[in-house]
Amino acid sequence: VPSSRQDILSDSIWNQFLLNEIPSIFLSSLDTFYQEQSFLPIDPLHLFLYFLPNETSIYSNNLFTPVCRTIHRLLRSRRFLPVINDNNLHMPNECVFINDLTIKEILTPELLYNHLNLYYLKDDLYEYEKQLYELGVHHLGHNELINFIKQIFTTEITIENKKILSKWFCCLYRCLNEISLIDEQKVLKHIQSLKIFPLKNYQEFISVNYINQIIFFSIK
Repeated sequence: VPSSRQDILSDSIWNQFLLNEIPSIFLSSLDTFYQEQSFLPIDPLHLFLYFLPNETSIYSNNLFTPVCRTIHRLLRSRRFLPVINDNNLHMPNECVFINDLTIKEILTPELLYNHLNLYYLKDDLYEYEKQLYELGVHHLGHNELINFIKQIFTTEITIENKKILSKWFCCLYRCLNEISLIDEQKVLKHIQSLKIFPLKNYQEFISVNYINQIIFFSIK
């Protein structure tokens, strides 16, 4: 530090060496936490995420910004997150956050993995939602639901497909509550173009944009 003690010398070779060592030391702390977990007041992963830096919380002169970015980059490629229905740890981009239990019941962990190749994170990590989003954890929203229905749907109208579709619309409705009315209208316009609507006298699902007449909803 300079004589004023109010800054850190960024051009110091020693300081640069210390800065370069911080990311690897920080990541190794997670292993240390697990080794000493019997002496810790909380779960090792929770403790690690609690101290995970972000660019808004670090030193104001940006000296530590590259350190923070390196830590995040290394964590994005590290398998350290526990998920539901799998005992293995996973990388952030393989995981999904969802707070809605109804959606999780409809879009089960098995369906999520089989069709989107993703896993639900363990529920006790939700308090670190912001940190984990920065690392690449997915938020299960309308885009993911649309990708899901595109992958699993066939054009033939069957009872099973109708059941899946009805559950899917329930999930979509709940996701749309999280976005603005303007964005909601954009999503609904996109859904109109999808061939997922079973109409009477049609043997295949069609897009409502394909129909040039009024569509009535059956009450039976």
